[in-house]
Amino acid sequence: LIEEAFNEELPEEPEIKEPVKDEGPAEDPVEEASAPEEANAETKDEPIKRIAKRRRGRKEKKPALPDNVTDIRDVRRAHNIEIKKKKKTFVLNKAPRPEDEAEPPKRRTAAFILLALLLIAAGALVALYFAAQTEIITVEGNERFSETEIINLSGLYTGRNLYLYDLGEAKRAIERDPYIECRAIRRVFPHELHIEIAERHELLAIASSGGIYTVTDAQGFVLDVGKRADITGLIPVYGFGSMGFTTGTSIISDRTKLRPWTLMQIVSAVGERAERIASIDLSNSASIKIVTKEGAAVMLGDSVMIPEKIEYMFNALRKADAASLPGAVIYINSNGTADLAYPTPEATVAPDETDAPEETDEPDETGDPADMQAPGETAEPDDTEVSDEP
Repeated sequence: LIEEAFNEELPEEPEIKEPVKDEGPAEDPVEEASAPEEANAETKDEPIKRIAKRRRGRKEKKPALPDNVTDIRDVRRAHNIEIKKKKKTFVLNKAPRPEDEAEPPKRRTAAFILLALLLIAAGALVALYFAAQTEIITVEGNERFSETEIINLSGLYTGRNLYLYDLGEAKRAIERDPYIECRAIRRVFPHELHIEIAERHELLAIASSGGIYTVTDAQGFVLDVGKRADITGLIPVYGFGSMGFTTGTSIISDRTKLRPWTLMQIVSAVGERAERIASIDLSNSASIKIVTKEGAAVMLGDSVMIPEKIEYMFNALRKADAASLPGAVIYINSNGTADLAYPTPEATVAPDETDAPEETDEPDETGDPADMQAPGETAEPDDTEVSDEP
């Protein structure tokens, strides 16, 4: 049993020096025991010491077995307690410092890192300020206006940091000219400002009372309001009466007005074919009339299905003989068909002298639509007296 107990594996233990045996004359207390007891103790201890000696040979420097121990379990218990004490002492010696002692170094490290980041950021900002100096301002999309004119309108200039400009204010300053649409102003790192514009072109001349014309582009944006002696190249529009518009606004901003919306539907449906339109008359909202450059008057009817009716109109013009169009009246039907008619000419018989006053009779209403009042005249057609409201 004792050998089996000692043969069991024990945990590794630190090196322990063997105690120096005192070989002096001192006598062990056990020797004071009686002779029978001493003989018994020597008999019992002899195998234990012999086993412990062999054990010490396999495991170096094991603690010596006390002479007065009779139970191997006490030896093992004492040995394990000693090992635990030494391990505990070792752990306590290697434990980290308390939190209150370790916290100040951590705070100092965090503060140092934060300061370093701030210094790096400040240096980057300073470098960016001097690196991003504006040297070039470019303009894209201009045709009639020069780059210098656009740049002067914007208020931008070189020699300043690229990120210190108010690009929104520059965009609004450019668009104070109604003929220019500023689409974007971009910063191009490191030295450039890029301005992108679109020029607005005159298309419509809406006649008002007193010879006043409201000039707009294809989107209905008002470019100019005032008297004009010449509207060559523009499409005159009649039937708006005294409806007033303001420069820099859209004629369709007021959604309660039907005529502006109808006009924009016609212009949008016509598109790039606008060069074939001579005039548009919206005096009667139930009988819209368009005069083409070929001299034909196209009657669209009311403002329903305007895009479809415009397509029917161009189909009818394409199918009709070009020589027969001057003076013709084309009626567009909602089913896609078109009716071509010609006004009945007046009698060519010379009137009798007694009938001379009769020559002042009003002309036939089915007369040539080209007999409409010229745009330059101040008087409006009779149909302009129709109310502006639908």
